[in-house]
Amino acid sequence: MAGELTSWRPTSAVARVQAAELSEVYHRTELAEAQVVGIAEVTKHAMFEAMTTNLLRRQAEMVAPDGAEHYALLALAGVTEMAQVIAGVRRGR
Repeated sequence: MAGELTSWRPTSAVARVQAAELSEVYHRTELAEAQVVGIAEVTKHAMFEAMTTNLLRRQAEMVAPDGAEHYALLALAGVTEMAQVIAGVRRGR
Protein backbone atom coordinates (compact mmCIF):
# COMPACT_ATOMS: atom_id res chain seq x y z
CA MET A 1 0.00 0.00 0.00
CA ALA A 2 1.02 3.57 -0.49
CA GLY A 3 3.03 5.08 2.38
CA GLU A 4 3.78 1.65 3.83
CA LEU A 5 7.31 0.83 5.00
CA THR A 6 8.73 -2.42 3.79
CA SER A 7 12.02 -4.05 4.61
CA TRP A 8 14.53 -3.84 1.83
CA ARG A 9 15.94 -7.11 0.59
CA PRO A 10 18.49 -7.25 -2.16
CA THR A 11 16.65 -9.08 -4.92
CA SER A 12 18.57 -8.01 -7.97
CA ALA A 13 22.08 -9.21 -8.77
CA VAL A 14 23.41 -5.64 -8.54
CA ALA A 15 21.85 -5.16 -5.10
CA ARG A 16 23.32 -8.46 -3.86
CA VAL A 17 26.78 -7.47 -5.12
CA GLN A 18 26.51 -4.08 -3.43
CA ALA A 19 25.43 -5.73 -0.16
CA ALA A 20 28.37 -8.16 -0.34
CA GLU A 21 30.81 -5.32 -1.04
CA LEU A 22 29.46 -3.29 1.87
CA SER A 23 29.79 -6.32 4.14
CA GLU A 24 33.42 -6.70 3.04
CA VAL A 25 34.12 -3.03 3.84
CA TYR A 26 32.68 -3.50 7.34
CA HIS A 27 34.78 -6.63 7.81
CA ARG A 28 37.99 -4.85 6.73
CA THR A 29 37.18 -1.93 9.03
CA GLU A 30 36.73 -4.23 12.02
CA LEU A 31 39.96 -6.04 11.18
CA ALA A 32 41.89 -2.76 10.90
CA GLU A 33 40.52 -1.55 14.24
CA ALA A 34 41.54 -4.82 15.91
CA GLN A 35 45.05 -4.50 14.45
CA VAL A 36 45.37 -0.93 15.74
CA VAL A 37 44.34 -2.00 19.24
CA GLY A 38 46.77 -4.93 19.15
CA ILE A 39 49.67 -2.79 17.99
CA ALA A 40 48.89 -0.19 20.66
CA GLU A 41 48.91 -2.84 23.39
CA VAL A 42 52.22 -4.31 22.21
CA THR A 43 53.71 -0.81 21.97
CA LYS A 44 52.63 0.11 25.50
CA HIS A 45 54.09 -3.10 26.87
CA ALA A 46 57.36 -2.57 24.96
CA MET A 47 57.62 1.00 26.27
CA PHE A 48 57.22 -0.21 29.85
CA GLU A 49 59.84 -2.91 29.31
CA ALA A 50 62.21 -0.36 27.72
CA MET A 51 61.81 1.91 30.74
CA THR A 52 62.50 -1.02 33.06
CA THR A 53 65.56 -1.97 31.02
CA ASN A 54 66.94 1.56 31.18
CA LEU A 55 66.28 1.77 34.91
CA LEU A 56 68.17 -1.47 35.45
CA ARG A 57 70.97 -0.16 33.22
CA ARG A 58 71.32 2.97 35.38
CA GLN A 59 71.40 0.87 38.53
CA ALA A 60 74.07 -1.40 37.04
CA GLU A 61 76.15 1.67 36.14
CA MET A 62 76.00 2.80 39.77
CA VAL A 63 77.07 -0.62 41.05
CA ALA A 64 79.77 -1.24 38.43
CA PRO A 65 80.57 1.93 36.48
CA ASP A 66 83.27 0.19 34.43
CA GLY A 67 80.60 -1.70 32.49
CA ALA A 68 78.58 1.40 31.49
CA GLU A 69 79.35 1.07 27.78
CA HIS A 70 78.37 -2.60 27.80
CA TYR A 71 75.14 -1.92 29.67
CA ALA A 72 74.23 0.82 27.21
CA LEU A 73 74.93 -1.50 24.26
CA LEU A 74 72.85 -4.30 25.77
CA ALA A 75 69.97 -1.93 26.53
CA LEU A 76 70.07 -0.54 23.00
CA ALA A 77 70.06 -4.03 21.50
CA GLY A 78 67.12 -5.06 23.66
CA VAL A 79 65.04 -1.98 22.92
CA THR A 80 65.83 -2.29 19.20
CA GLU A 81 64.59 -5.89 19.22
CA MET A 82 61.39 -4.78 20.97
CA ALA A 83 60.82 -2.26 18.18
CA GLN A 84 61.34 -5.04 15.62
CA VAL A 85 58.62 -7.08 17.33
CA ILE A 86 56.21 -4.15 17.10
CA ALA A 87 56.98 -3.79 13.40
CA GLY A 88 56.47 -7.53 12.96
CA VAL A 89 53.00 -7.47 14.52
CA ARG A 90 51.61 -5.64 11.50
CA ARG A 91 53.29 -8.08 9.13
CA GLY A 92 51.78 -11.01 11.01
CA ARG A 93 55.01 -12.42 12.41
